[in-house]
Amino acid sequence: MAGLGLAHVLVVHRLVAGAGWFERGEFSTSTVETSIDLSGLATGAPSPGEGRARDVTVELSGKRFSVRLWERPGAHRNKPQLPEPGARGGHAGVGETITAPMQGTILRVFAEEGATVVVGAPVLVLEAMKMENLIVAHRDGQVKSLKVKAGDSVQLGAPLAIIGPPD
Repeated sequence: MAGLGLAHVLVVHRLVAGAGWFERGEFSTSTVETSIDLSGLATGAPSPGEGRARDVTVELSGKRFSVRLWERPGAHRNKPQLPEPGARGGHAGVGETITAPMQGTILRVFAEEGATVVVGAPVLVLEAMKMENLIVAHRDGQVKSLKVKAGDSVQLGAPLAIIGPPD
């Protein structure tokens, strides 16, 4: 069964969590690759009824790999949905201006100039360090100006949008 990988990651979690070096905080980002022997752990497909296989292709450092994932019965893969107004997200707004809370790239802009927004309404998505950050309206009002578009790179503190009182 070599090459099938672990049926469950829970065994790895238990192995790590029970280790003295983990409790003492004596580990780094390379510990799994350099210091843990996983050769004795069971590999292969889940037991019958535990899941079904799904093959996907992933790209890492410019190389493509075929990976087999196992899904549990009843698991749902939902397509990403647009955030609902009032959705939790971050904002860095002071006065009328929303500013970039970190350096990153604008992935998507939800709001349009002239649109009326409420506190928590999605304004845009800012990607930073491979994480998508939803930026929401910090006040009720009207989008007076959008300072960015999808694909723009922004620095910390850069103005993203102006939300003022409705006309």
